[in-house]
Amino acid sequence: TFYTTVLREPVSRFLSAFSYLGQDKLMQGICGSNCTFDELVNTHIKTSCPEIVSWDIPPSELCLGLYPVPKDLGWTNFSVSVADLEMEDQVDAFIVMLDREMDLVMITERIDESLVVLKHYMQWNMSDIVYWSQKVSGSRPDKVISEETRKKILYFSYIENRAYNHFSAALENHIVQIGKDKISEEVAEFRTFKDAFFEDCAMSC
Repeated sequence: TFYTTVLREPVSRFLSAFSYLGQDKLMQGICGSNCTFDELVNTHIKTSCPEIVSWDIPPSELCLGLYPVPKDLGWTNFSVSVADLEMEDQVDAFIVMLDREMDLVMITERIDESLVVLKHYMQWNMSDIVYWSQKVSGSRPDKVISEETRKKILYFSYIENRAYNHFSAALENHIVQIGKDKISEEVAEFRTFKDAFFEDCAMSC
């Protein structure tokens, strides 16, 4: 059995989910139609966790509603077993557990490299890792946030951000073990293969 999952940079994931789930439109009903995107995000944070008054990291408490990724990875049950530890130590133990259970954690921002690494471990072909990007919004000038807002998001994403940083470094270690030049060459080959694959699909449809 081979266990794998994917992590995305926490701030970009939060903002993507915020828009995709329609929270920006919902917050306009509270903040007003003329509010900036940054103000809408802050309204969401304030209404979701009004009791938070300090944004120092590591947090002493967390608002569960704003960080679904750790829950998906098993944090809720795991945290019970380490409840007597300080928050940083709890997260350290959580990452050790994930590291032990996960054979590979892929990174969204490096998805092509991640998939090529997965291909090596699974002894797959290029056709086994082809993917089609959907619902990609890209960067928009009207959806910018301040550094203060970014700090608040990272507060709520503390566990997720720690895991993301750890497994970003772990992915680099996987790449080094296989061979950086080899992975680089295969990523270029994969991208060429993927473009040709979908060009063929478009022509046959």
